[in-house]
Formats: sequence, structure tokens, C-alpha cells
Amino acid sequence: MDPIESVEYNNGFETTNGDSHNNDHGWKKVVYPKRNRKQKPADQATAVANGVTGNLIANGTLSNGGDNIFRSLEEQAEDRHRRILAAKKASDAADMSDGGRSKRRSNGYGDEGYDFDDSDSEIAVGKENLKAEEVKKPKVKKVKKPKVTLAEAAANIDVSNLAAFLVEASESYASQPEIQLMRYADYFGRSLSQVSSAHFPWVKTFKESPLSKLIDIPLCHIPEAVYKTSADWINQRPIEALGAFVLWALDCILADLAVQQGGAKGGKKGAQNASSKSQVAIFVAVAMVLRKKPDALTNILPTLRENPKYQGQDKLPVTVWMMAQASQGDISVGLYSWAHNLLPVVSSKSCNPQSRDLILQLVERILSNPKARTILVNGAVRKGERLIPPPSFEILVRLTFPASSARVKATERFEAIYPLLKEVSLAGAPGSKAMKQVTQQIFTFALKAAGEENPLLAKEATAITIWALTQNVDCCKHWENLYTDNLKASVAVLKKLMDEWKELSVKLTPVASGIGVLELPCLRLLPISSIQIQFLTVEARKQPRRRRRRELSFSHFPVLIQSNRRLRHGFSQLNSSFDGSNSGETGSDTTFEDGEEARRESSSGVGDSYVALFVGMLGLDNDPLDREQAIEALWKYSLGGKKCVDAIMQFHGCLSLIVNLLKSDSSSACEAAAGLIRSIAAVNLYRESVAESGALEEITALLSRPSLATVVKEQCICALWNLTVDEEIREKVADFDILRLLISFLEDDDVNVKEAAGGVLANLALSRSNHKILVEVGVIPKLAKLLKGDNTENKGSKIIRKEARNVLLELAKDEYYRILVIEEGVVPIPIIGADAYKSFRPDLYSWPSLPDGIKIEQTAKAPSRFGASELLLGLNVDKNVNDVDEAKMKAIVGRTNQQFLARIGAIEFEKEIKSEGPGKSQQLTLLPCVDGVARLVLILGLADELAVTRAAESIADASINEDMRVSFMEAGAVKPLVQLLANNNKEAVKLPVIRALKNLSLSRTVCQRIEAEGAVWFLINLLKQPEISLSVTEHILDILAHILDPCKEMESKFYEGPVNGSKADSRKEVLDAAVFSRLAQIAKTASPNLLRNAISVIEFGIVSNPNMDTIISGDITTVLDLALRQKVLEEPENEAEELEKHLLELEEAGLTISAASRLLTKLVDSESFRQTIDVAVFTELLRKILKSSLPLHYKDWVAACLVKLTALSSPSQSLNNPINIEVTLYKTIPSLVEQMSFSSSPEAKEAAVLELNKIVSEGVPESTQTLASHGGIEPLVKLLEERNERCVEASLSVLYNLSMDSENHTAIIRAGAVPVLRRIVMSQRPQWEKALRAAFIITTTSLSLRSILIFVLFKTNMVFKVSTVSTSPIDGQKPGTSGLRKKVKVFKQPNYLENFVQATFNALTAEKVKGATLVVSGDGRYYSKDAVQIIIKMAAANGVRRVWVGKNTLLSTPAVSAVIRERSGADGSKATGAFILTASHNPGGPTEDFGIKYNMENGGPAPESITDKIYENTKTIKEYPIADDLPNVDISTIGVTSFEGPDGKFDVEVFDSADDYVKLMKSIFDFESIRKLLSSPKFTFCYDALHGVAGAYAHRIFVEELGAQESALLNCTPKEDFGGGHPDPNLTYAKELVARMGLSKSDTGGEPPEFGAAADGDADRNMILGKRFFVTPSDSVAIIAANAIGAIPYFSSGLKGVARSMPTSAALDVVAKSLNLKFFEVPTGWKFFGNLMDAGMCSVCGEESFGTGSDHIREKDGIWAVLAWMSILAHKNKGNIDGNAKLVSVEDIVRQHWATYGRHYYTRYDYENVDAGKAKELMEHLVKLQSSIPEVNKIVKGIRSDVANVASADEFEYKDPVDGSISKHQGIRYLFEDGSRLVFRLSGTGSEGATIRLYIEQYEKDASKTGRESQEALSPLVDLALKLSKMEEFTGRSAPTVIT
Repeated sequence: MDPIESVEYNNGFETTNGDSHNNDHGWKKVVYPKRNRKQKPADQATAVANGVTGNLIANGTLSNGGDNIFRSLEEQAEDRHRRILAAKKASDAADMSDGGRSKRRSNGYGDEGYDFDDSDSEIAVGKENLKAEEVKKPKVKKVKKPKVTLAEAAANIDVSNLAAFLVEASESYASQPEIQLMRYADYFGRSLSQVSSAHFPWVKTFKESPLSKLIDIPLCHIPEAVYKTSADWINQRPIEALGAFVLWALDCILADLAVQQGGAKGGKKGAQNASSKSQVAIFVAVAMVLRKKPDALTNILPTLRENPKYQGQDKLPVTVWMMAQASQGDISVGLYSWAHNLLPVVSSKSCNPQSRDLILQLVERILSNPKARTILVNGAVRKGERLIPPPSFEILVRLTFPASSARVKATERFEAIYPLLKEVSLAGAPGSKAMKQVTQQIFTFALKAAGEENPLLAKEATAITIWALTQNVDCCKHWENLYTDNLKASVAVLKKLMDEWKELSVKLTPVASGIGVLELPCLRLLPISSIQIQFLTVEARKQPRRRRRRELSFSHFPVLIQSNRRLRHGFSQLNSSFDGSNSGETGSDTTFEDGEEARRESSSGVGDSYVALFVGMLGLDNDPLDREQAIEALWKYSLGGKKCVDAIMQFHGCLSLIVNLLKSDSSSACEAAAGLIRSIAAVNLYRESVAESGALEEITALLSRPSLATVVKEQCICALWNLTVDEEIREKVADFDILRLLISFLEDDDVNVKEAAGGVLANLALSRSNHKILVEVGVIPKLAKLLKGDNTENKGSKIIRKEARNVLLELAKDEYYRILVIEEGVVPIPIIGADAYKSFRPDLYSWPSLPDGIKIEQTAKAPSRFGASELLLGLNVDKNVNDVDEAKMKAIVGRTNQQFLARIGAIEFEKEIKSEGPGKSQQLTLLPCVDGVARLVLILGLADELAVTRAAESIADASINEDMRVSFMEAGAVKPLVQLLANNNKEAVKLPVIRALKNLSLSRTVCQRIEAEGAVWFLINLLKQPEISLSVTEHILDILAHILDPCKEMESKFYEGPVNGSKADSRKEVLDAAVFSRLAQIAKTASPNLLRNAISVIEFGIVSNPNMDTIISGDITTVLDLALRQKVLEEPENEAEELEKHLLELEEAGLTISAASRLLTKLVDSESFRQTIDVAVFTELLRKILKSSLPLHYKDWVAACLVKLTALSSPSQSLNNPINIEVTLYKTIPSLVEQMSFSSSPEAKEAAVLELNKIVSEGVPESTQTLASHGGIEPLVKLLEERNERCVEASLSVLYNLSMDSENHTAIIRAGAVPVLRRIVMSQRPQWEKALRAAFIITTTSLSLRSILIFVLFKTNMVFKVSTVSTSPIDGQKPGTSGLRKKVKVFKQPNYLENFVQATFNALTAEKVKGATLVVSGDGRYYSKDAVQIIIKMAAANGVRRVWVGKNTLLSTPAVSAVIRERSGADGSKATGAFILTASHNPGGPTEDFGIKYNMENGGPAPESITDKIYENTKTIKEYPIADDLPNVDISTIGVTSFEGPDGKFDVEVFDSADDYVKLMKSIFDFESIRKLLSSPKFTFCYDALHGVAGAYAHRIFVEELGAQESALLNCTPKEDFGGGHPDPNLTYAKELVARMGLSKSDTGGEPPEFGAAADGDADRNMILGKRFFVTPSDSVAIIAANAIGAIPYFSSGLKGVARSMPTSAALDVVAKSLNLKFFEVPTGWKFFGNLMDAGMCSVCGEESFGTGSDHIREKDGIWAVLAWMSILAHKNKGNIDGNAKLVSVEDIVRQHWATYGRHYYTRYDYENVDAGKAKELMEHLVKLQSSIPEVNKIVKGIRSDVANVASADEFEYKDPVDGSISKHQGIRYLFEDGSRLVFRLSGTGSEGATIRLYIEQYEKDASKTGRESQEALSPLVDLALKLSKMEEFTGRSAPTVIT
């Protein structure tokens, strides 16, 4: 191996001997023997002359025999080089003959790139070859290597190879990062070696191109995957090594620059030979390093500034390029570099215009970043250094404000950027040490500049000088030293101060304001009078005067100083004394004198004199700073104990002064005042004084301040804590406002604040009078939350949980509040003492089973999913066990936890129950539900009788709902309770056990378990014992009535088979004669409840044992007679007072009577029983009940029993039988009226009216009077408006009969019968003659009524009146992105719809209401018909001229827009707006959603300016006008109905829903070409309207106009409830279509159609499907835009522009860029597209939520999108429709699009009906994360290392380019470096709760990688998004509702 000459090694890099100061930065040329052998002899001689022997290098390693630093690398590469050596021989020989080779390699490049891998053996072979060549010297023809472009070469880089290479390099040189980076550069050198300088002429490019182009060179050609792999690797390198690498690379680049410049001077030939190798690899590596690690540049900036070799105009482009790369990674670094290195260059005389322009381009690009201001101002100080230091700021000021003669073209550009750069220069924390230094530096140069002759500069400098004065008090002192040298400037500054004193004095710092400024020596320079001086002095004194803090000495305060280290520290800051002259300034003389007197009488010595002094300083006349100082001193003094507090409180009036300081603006003063009050309130003697001093009110006001300091909050709440020890003060504190604040503080970040708030609440709860307000303010849920879960947020604060427990336990003493506590998931548990648990004996270990005996399958597949405690006991429940439902899971978890705690003796400790006496047995604690239930069950198994009793009582109290009852059952409570019932004879034990069983038995499920455990037998035996108490008897009968319930299907209602292997008792054996006798005995002597339950059990006996003998022997007749004779059936004497009580008693009586009637009905089947009773007596009793006021539903069995008794006594029945008539009048007719009025089923209503008609027609006496008296007229009139002819016929018949009685006429007319009858007559429906007769009969009693009738029937226009209805605002009427959406029941609330409609009218201008034409229609969902009639009446009352309504209220949302824009009335009228009744894709029906929105005259949704007005109006509305007497308009018939009102004529026109829309579609699309496509047998089609309004258009367009088959239409009949489905066109809800298109898991068996589509409820959304292929909405709009010009005639002249909503994928962006179209990104909401369309800026737009449209209307249009796709398919298949050619499919079109434009992998996760509060918290969490991108990236890498870094994050904000309006908070975005996106948005389209939408997107431009499954491709981002957002934690959802 040849010796290495002239070099020594330092970490593997060459260092020239003897030059210790050379600027090499640690990066050297690596010199190899192979290269040195080509060194010129002259060079070698020079090296020898330098004295280097070559035998020993500096570190002692022999160069000719030892290993060098590349030895390991050479060994690894030896084999590879040996294989390629033969191939290289020819090219090596040719290269060595090239004279320029050695020179080029000295720059770091050879033909092999960076060839650093030569092995020793290879070098030896090379030597031999060289010798042979010297001898032979054959002339070898040079083989030319192919030259390729950078893009081509970069595309061939193998990412996996790069990654492996980097791993190898990192491992080989783990401790030498510099070599790793050299190897990294080596890789790109070899990969891009074929790129010649001709293809990368960087010198020319840098010289001629603008920065906007330079910044992307050369990375724009590097594949994204290569960049990402490199960036991830670079991110792990140390910053020092990266800086050194960048400097080394710069040396290489500048060396090449020198070569090229030198070659250029030498002529053309020289220019060509100067640099035959491209420097592209260096540029690529440096650009990647600087973008990923911008700080690598900051480390070398001093070197670039100081070393002359990096300076010069020719090197500036390279420097600017490097800074631009760094700014791409961090704009702060970019600005820092610009300000420190480039800005001084601009100020130099040598800077030419080209250089100035380039430097300005850089800063302009940095400041053009949308978030530049936020980032730069907030980060003005970076790592202790300012982005723009004062010297640079001075240069900037002078460049921006030059003398008029020195202005250049660049000046205007400096003026444009100056405001923001000034803001950055002056930004900082006021008062900080660093900022003080900065302001002094700025003040110095600004004061100097203020006196210069340049007026613009002087003005700006003066303003900066005054700014410095306002920021730093020391500038005033500094001014005193400078003003003599800057007289002119000082005068200018003082003049400005005087002119603007009022404004500036407020901003001046404490010493600078007031007299301090006026006393400056420089003030005498001003030519102002003494009067002006006096004026300024007075003005200054009006400001809060602050003196310099006089140093206070506390050497005479020995007790205070020595007793408390904290106080010593606090007082040490005030270390000089007040002199006597100050005492007169500190406050009131009276207060001070009193203090002095008290001091003299005090025994505490000289310390009290200081107390007096400080109390005196609290006076209101004193300086605020003095008062603050005094209160702080007193507070710290008060911490010495009661004596110190006494010393303070001896001064009269001091408490008022302390309380007054709570109003201070100073946080320190407020903290001290609150702290002192806290100390005073800790002394019993002074609490009342504090409460009466106004402290409570001031503390409340202080706590209500926003952004209150934590320490102030803590002291205030602790003061309240001390005060509430007094019971009388608690009542004063228990104010709603205070409590609301305290509850909010329970969620404070500071644990001390939480503890204090909990302490106050605990004290307040001690007074029962406060319980109600505590519950009302919502304290229970908040405190229960603190006790549940793992409480990680409260970890370490047992105090908080203890206080929460105390409050809830106090509240739980009230029965009602206890229920509320348990409902929040915490259970009261008795504290029974540790000794009681010692009797716990767990079962021996065996394979576990659930508490109900179900065995758990033994498996070792996976660990228990129930937690570590189960593993401790050996439990292992397989996660796939189907039998383990949630209740069982909780039971086993709770049981295991509690048993484990009991085993180790950790449940209770003796210290918890030290107190003795009667209160001990009543102590309780609270546990979360799972643990609490398990604990109570565990106690049931203990030997301690008292403990068991208390546990049973707690179970009874906690069994408040089905969940709790089932939880106790699953936890195993039933069995021990039944065992206690059987084995314990003590009444004290039995009563709570039976009570627990009673409450548990309210659950049907638990009833089964109770009976299975044999409880019935024990209960019956107890019942037979006459000595048991009445309460026990009542509980037993309750249980038996629940278990033995005759109302249920007895033989099938219970479980199949016994539980736990037990055998249920035979009911026949249990219910014997003795039991019935005992039941009869109880029934005759007990309460109505006992009577009812006894009867129920007896009836059960009949069902299970038909033998009547045992029952009859029990004197059941007496029981029945007693039950049916209820005194409560008589009306109360004093109705007003007794009504409520009477109603409750009536309900009780009804239950008893119903049970007795049911039993009697079954008993009378027995002949023997009938012989024992007097049928007439019972018949009379039942008739009396039937006629009583007993609720109707209790009369069912009464009527049935009467009918049966009558039938048995009189077998031949007739209609005229009095009993039957009474049943008809008092039961049947009222029931039918109720069914007509309240049933939601049309079939039920029809059946009711038909039955009524039958009864009335048969002439049942008094039937019409009964019908009228029970309110039957109004529902009959409503049924006349139904389209059911049978209903109308029957209703008319009944009304006709009712009209025969003149007493009913008024009621019939009041019910609105006349207008309804008129419509029937006028429309000549089949019943019109009967309607006419009824109408004439109704009006016979009054000539005036008859004239009205004639007028109504024959007058064309009906006159209506307008009435005004008083109303009040209703909360929650804020329109979302698509109007107001709520549940139907909400809209049906009184005035709800009316308020919103009137608020809308009030928000519109008069010309858009008065005399206007409005459209009112919608998607036909439930409640639409009623809503349309209401809006028509309100429109008439508001002066609207005409209303257009689609037939049957049906108009799709896009059709409404089309009608507004296209339709003209017969008189030429045009619509000015529309009310659209739709909730879009939300479900419909009586319990589902309804919605309303308003569209403007352009056909689009109301803009935010209007919707905001609407919302504001809803909050202030007091009344609305309505034409209440306007009859309902027949909206089922096309035509015009005219009326006359106060404002003149009013028309309602019903028109065909489809005409206008179809006409518009035919003008846009080529229907003929689509028809041809649909007629092809090769093309099949399916369209699903999901029973929405689209069905009305689908038949008309697809079948009638385009010739499709009827069978192609699915669910195209519009329905009010959308067929019970969810009309949202996505893969989840359009199940039938998805299955038919072959996209569902189930195989439909046939070949799917070629094309499928679906629409939502109002037809504005669409879903596009191909055969087994789904098209995302984002791709759909992009494909339509890409093909629109050629496929759709409407766009044949071109597109104006395209737009998408922000969450939509960027697929449309790529198309727009490719086609050179205008592009807009807008917030979600079609109204934003409308503005662009109205301005002629947009043609096609779309949303990811299945919304697509164009400028033909101003709404998204689902059918338009389907026709657009059909047009594209027809266009693509022009030549394929006929013949055998294969059709171009939907999938073909999409995949071709991806190949052309790339694919945007995209998905959306919808979390619907999430708790709104939790959704808001999630969004706030995401916004908070955005504050620090580096922190976000740490989190990102912690979650997924395979995801790119976040480049930026923001909350999307949109400024409308048309009207300039700004829309904020439109979604939270995380934008990644590789182009991926995460977007989070709250949707405004839901009717309740909140919908969180998560959008995930990743762009793939490699056509070979566009075929992956979306969810697979997006899996890393999805995982990241869910974890980053803590989705499950906030929402409680483990999966989204819908994935799109």
C-alpha cells in the first residue's frame, strides 16, 4: 500500500500540517492512495517540501502498514469491487488518459461518483494495470456513458436500497456521524452520477432564475419516498455534524463555482472542460439537510459572516439558496439568517441591485407564509437570540426610511415588509432582563436617528424612542445621560410626549409616568411655559402614582422574622426602613392614630408598630404600590398564627381596607388580600366580621374574573373554606353564582384549587338547607366523576376524593338525592369495620365461574381482559366467550377486586371507624358502581349480623333502576339474600333482606332468579305467620305480585329451566287453601296496595290451578266487594285543594279495581262461584265504576266483566241492552275517540272512525252526545283532510249525524269543518254532495253562518285576518351549515317553528318580504305538511304576495334552487327566496329529524350575515303575525288558491315538482347520447332514491326521458319516514344498492350493473358506484372536472374555475393545476361556493360529504352528478356501444384518472351524536397541540414512527375573495411534510349532540402504487389520528358510526 503523503487524519478527514488556523470546520477531502498515485510530480514535491514523511500520522498510526479509518468499509466493499473491476478496466484506462480527470476528482467527483470504497487489493491490482498500461499504451476507444436528466436519474433511486445503505452506514460508523454524512453524500453521488452539468447547469440557473424557482431546485425532482427516507435518517444526526457537513458541501460548491468561472474566462473550450461533472448530488444532500434540520445553518452563520471566502456578490445566490432551503423547514431560521447575514449586505455600498433584489425575494417569501406573523412574533426570541437584533433593526429602519434623494426601487419593497419586521424586532416579554437590554439598545440608536435631517426617519425614530420609554423605566435614566449629545432629538421626543400626553401617559412605565418624566433635566430644553408644565404635572397626578419602592427594614420585627422562613425570605426583599416623614403619606390620620394607640397598649412590643404602619399604608389615599406592599407584608405576618391576626384586627376599619384591595387590578395585591382574609377567617372570633365586611361579594366578583391567576384563586377559595366552617355563613355562601364557580374549579389544572373548592362544597353540604341548591347547580355529576375511574388526573390528591365523598354522602342522606348519586355510578357502602371482614372465607381455588354459575371456558389463548387482579386469582376469560355480557363482566371484575382486597385485609382499617357511639353504625362510604355492588355482595356472606343487615339495606336503597338490579343479580346477591331469608329468624335481619328482594324483584329478569333460588316457598311460609309485621307483609306481597304476575303469559314468560341446577317450587303445591285464606284475611284488613297485591296473587292461583274450591273457601267474595267499593270514586269536596291528592288516589284505586275486575271475570266462569255471589250487586258496582271518573284504561276489565256478567245472566243479547249501551257510551266511544286523536298509525285511526260510524249509524242512544262531549269532533274534522277515502267517507257520515244536533254546530265550526267541507265540494271529490249537505245543516242555526258558508263556497277569494301571537325566545335556534335541524318533537313545541320563521322574515329586507314571491317545499319528510301550512299562514300575515308549493310539498333542494333561478309566474313574477323543509340525509319520522333553511334570490343558502341575523332575532323575538283563520291549502292538487288579506291579494300556487328541474337538466346534458348508452344491452344501471324526494325525479328523468327500465329504480317512492331507513347515500346506509352492485359481503347471486348511484333525502347528495367499485366523492368531482369540457355540452366553452371544501381531498387541486384552472379551497357549506359562482369564478365544485354540483344552480345536486357521470360514460364509450367492443367502465375511468393525476387515498370517520361538551373538549385539545409543532412531532413519532413529520397545523380560516368576509374555526388541520393531511371538524348537520368528522388523506403519485386498499394505505395515519386526538378517551367510542 502506497504511503499517504502530505496529510494527517483527524476523525477521518484530511488536515494540512502546520496550519492550525485553517478554516476547515472538520470536513476535509478524503485522500486515497489510488488518487494520490495520479498526483502531479510537482504536487508531490511540494508535499515533501512541507516536511511530511508519510510514515507516521499525527495519532501514531503507521500509514503504510496500519489500518486507516476506512479499513472496515473497504473490507465490506472488497468483494463488490472485485466483481466490477473487470468491467471498469476499459473506462479506467480511458479516464486516466483524460488530462482533466485528477482535477475533477479533487472536487469530490469522479466518473464513479464519490468512489470512497477502494480496497487494498483493488488498489494493488490498479497499480499493476497502470504499469502494464505504461508499457503497452494501447489506444482504447473511450466508452461514453449515457447522460440522463435529473428527474430520470432520481426516479431510478431504489428507496429500499437507500434505506439499507443508510442503516449500514449508521452501524459501521456509529460514533462518527461526519463519516455517515459523507457516505450519505456518496450514495447520491453514485446514484446521480449520470446527470451531467449540461442537465444541471446550476451556475447559470442560479444567476438567471428567481428565488421562487430556485427554492425547489433540485428537490422537485426527488421522489417523495426518497426524501422521506432521507429526512428521517437526517433527523437522527447530531446538529454539530450536520453544520460541519453543510459547510463542507458549501466549500465543494464554491470550488466548483471557481472552476466554472475560471473556465469561462479561458474561452469556450475551457468552459466545457471546467466542470464535466454535475454538482447535483451535493445540492440534493444539502437541501435535504437544511429542510429537515434548519438549525444546521444557524450554527455556521458566524463563519459565513466572518470568513471572506464565503462573501462576495458571485457567492450570494448560493447563500440565499441555502437560507431559502432552511426557511422551508423553519421560517424563523430563515428570518434569523436573513437578518444576521444578508441585511447587513444590503446596507453595504458594494451591494448591487441584483443582489438587493435576491435578498428581498428571500424575506418576501418568508413573510408570505400565512402564519408568518404568528410564528415570527411569538418566536421573536429564538434560543436566547433575537430573530432581528437591534443592529439589524437599525439597518432595516434606515433602509426603509432613506433620504428622499437616496430612494431606490427596492425602497418600496422595504416599506411593504417593514411593519411586520418591526413588530418582530420589538416583540418580547415586557420587563424581562433581556428585553430591557434590547430596549436600551434600540433607544440609543432611535434617539440618535430622531435628530437627523431626514424627516421620515426622524418621525419613525421618535415613535420608536417613545416605545422604548414605555417598555423600560431604565430608558429614562439612560436618556438623562444621552440628551446632551442629542439635544434636537430629545426636544422632538418631548414635544411628542406633550402633544400626546393623555394617550402616552397610560402606557408609560411606573417611574416614567407622572412627575418622574417632568423632572427630567432634559425637560428644560422645551420652549414651554410654567403653566404648561403645571398642566402636565396635574395630568400626571391623575394617573395612578407610583413611587420607587423604598427599602424597608424589618430588623425590628423579630417575632415575625424568626418564626417563619418563608416570611424571612419575603421580607428580605424589602430591606430598608421607612423614615418618619413618610408616615403622613400612608393613609388616614384617624386610622393611623388609632393604630398608634393600640400599639402602645399592645404587649407584643415593637413589632406592632410595624403592623400599625402597614395598616396605615392600606389607606385609600395611598399610592397603589404602597398599598400592595403593605398588604403583602401583613399577609405574611398573619401566617405567624392567631396572635399575629389579633395584632392586625385590633385596628378599626382595617378589614374594610383589606376587602377593598380585592378590587385591585394587581394579582399580587389580590392574592395577598385574599390570603390575609383567609388567615383572619381561620380565627373563630373574626369569621362573622369577615362575612359582614362584604368579603363574600368581593371574593365572588374576583373569582368571576377571566384569566385569574391560580394563586389568587387558591387564596380566595381557601378563604371561603375557612368561612364556611360557620353554619350561619354557609347559608350566605350557598349562592348560585358562587356554587357555579366552585364547580368549575373542580376541573382546574391546579390541584390546590381543586382541593379548596372541594373543601368549600364539603362544608356547605353539612347544612341540609343547602342541599337543594347544591343539587340544582349540578354538583353531583361533577363530584361523582372524581370518585369513578382510575382518576389519573387526580392522582396524588386524596383530599379531593375525600371531600367529594363527604359532599355526596351528606346529599345521599336525602332519599331523592341518594337516587341521583347512584345514577351517577357511585354506590353508598356501609363501613362495618375491619374485624367484620376477618370472617371472610373465600372458596378454595377452582377454575372460576360467573356468579350465576356459568362456567368459563378454560383457555390459554390470551391473558384475561379483565385486568391484573383477575390474573392474581388465576382467572382467564377468553375474549370471545359469547355468554359474558357487560353486566357479567362487571360482576366478575368487581367480585375479584373485592375478594382480593378482603384476602389481604385491605378493605377497611380500624382508624376509619374509631368513633364510638350511635353514629358508628351509620357510617358510609362511596364506591364506583362495579366495586360497590361487589362489596355489598361480599358483605352479605360475612358472619357479622349487623354488617349483613346494613348491606341488605344498602342493596335495597341502590336498586333504583334496571341496570343496578341486574348488576346485583349478576354479582350474586340473590342467593345469599334468599339464604338469609331462610336461615335467619330475626325481624331486624328479615326486614332489610325482604326489602332488598322487593326492590330487586321490580326487574323481570331478577324475578326469574329469585324464584329459581326458591324464594317463593320461604316468602309464602313467612306470609302464613300471623305474627309478622304489616311492613314485612307488604314487602312480601310486593315480591309475590312481581313474581306471580297474572298479567303476563304465565307459562312462557319465565326462563326455560332452572338456574344453578336448582329446581323451582311447584306453584300448585305452594298456593294451597291456607295461603288463599291468609291472602283473603290480609286483603280485608289492609291498605289498597296490599289489597291489590293479594288479589293479584289469588288471580295467579286461578291461572296455575283452575280448581276454584280452594279460592271460594277463602271468602273471596268479600275481598272483591271491598276492592270494588272505592270511596275515592266520589268527587272531592274541595277540588282546588284536594285535586292532586285525589288524582293519586284515583290511580291507586284504578289499579285495585282493574285487578279485582280481572279476577272476577275469570271467577265467574265457575258455576260454583256464581252460586256464591249476588250477580246484581256486582253488576251495579261495576256500572257505577264504569260511569265514574276513573281513568279510561282502568275500565277495560270493568267493561269486560260487565259484558260477561250480562251474558251469563241473559244469554240473548241485543244492542239495546242497557249494559251494552253503557259500555258503548262510557268505554267504547271514549276509547275510539282517544284512538282517533292520539294514534300515530293511519290504520288505527281508520279502524276507529269506521267503528264510530257503525255505532252512530246503528242509532245507539246518546252516542253523538257522548262523542261530542269526549272531544271527538276535532279529530273527525282532521280525518276529513286525509287522502284515505274510507276515512273521509266515515268521518263525513259521523259529522252529518252530529250536525243533526244543533248544539254541536258551534263545536263543528270551531274545529274548522267549513273550510274543509268547502275544499271537498270545490274539488268535487266523491263525497262532495254529502259534504255540502253537512255544511248547510251546520249553518242552519244562523243566517250569518249561512251567508259565510255561501261566501266560502262560491266566492273565489276568501278574506283572512292577521292576528299577533305573543311569544318568547327559545334557546338553541342557531342555524348550522345547512339550516336549523332538530327532532320533530322539538319543532312541534309551541311557537318553535313560528319563532324561527318570523326571525327569518325579520332578517330579510322589506322588498324581499312585502309583495314578494316565496317557495315553500321540501323533501316530504314527516311534519312537512303541517309546517308548510304554518309557513303559508305566516307568509300571508307578513305581506308576501304569493307562495309557490311543489305538489304534495315535494321539491328537492336542487330543484328549489332551480325554481328560484329559472321559474317565472304567469304574471312574470320571480321568487326572491325559499323555505326548504329538509334535514337532508338525516332520518325522518315522528321520533326523528326535521329541518328548515332559507335560500336567497340567487338560489343558494343564506350567507352567514343572514343566518347570524336570524339567530340574533330568535334570541329577542316577542311576537309574530299569523293568518290563523286562513284555511289549509290543498297541496295535493295543482292549481292556484287565492285569498284576500289586509295587504291585498294572496295566492298559493301548487305546481309540478319536476317540470322546471327537468327542463334545466335537458339544457345542460346531451340526453340523446345518454339515452343511447342506456339502450345498450351491455350497459346496466341502478338508482336508489332511499325513499327520498329524488324518487319523484328519478322516474321522470331516467324512465320517461332517458328510457331506463322501471326495474332500474330502487326505493323511489317518497315516504315521510324514508321507509324507516337512514337516507344517507353511503356504503353503510345504502345497503340494498351496495349489495346489488357487488360491494357487500353477501352475494346477491347475479352480475352487478355497470353503473349505480344513490341520493339522500333531499336529493342534493350522491354516491357513485361501478361494478364492484366505489368512487369516493373527492375523486368524483375531480373526474367530472377533468372530463367536463369534452363530455358535457354545458361546459363546452371551458371551465371558469373549480373549488372544493377544505376537508375534501386534494384530487381536484391536481386537476386544476394540470388544466391551468382557477382553484379555491373553501369551508364546508355550499353557500361559500355560491359566492364564487355568482362572481363568475367557479364552474364545478364538490364536497367530500357526497356533494357535487356546478354553477347551473346554487346548491349541490345529486341527480346532476349522476347525469354528469352518465355523460362521461357515454362520451368514453362512443365507439363501444355497438358491436362487441368492451365498454369503458367506471373503474376504468377512475384508474386512468389515478394514472394521470395520482391517487389521493382518503377516508372519513364519522362519530355521530357525541356529547357536545366532549366534542368541544376534543377540538380544544387538538387546537392546544398546535401551539408547538416540535412537540406535536414528538407525540407523532411516539405513536407512529413510520409517519412523516407535521409541517404545519392550523385552524382553517377563509377570507371570501368576493365579499371579503372571514369565516373562522372551520376545521383543525395537521399538514404533513409528505403531503398527507389530518382534518378534524364538528359537523353542523346533526339534530342533536355533535358529529365529529375525521378526514385522513395521503397522496400517491406513483401510478404503480395506486391500487392498494384505502384502509390499508391509510392505516398508519388512521392509527395516528385516533391516538393523537384521544378520540376514544373523549367520546367513549371505540369505533366510528360511519366510515366512508
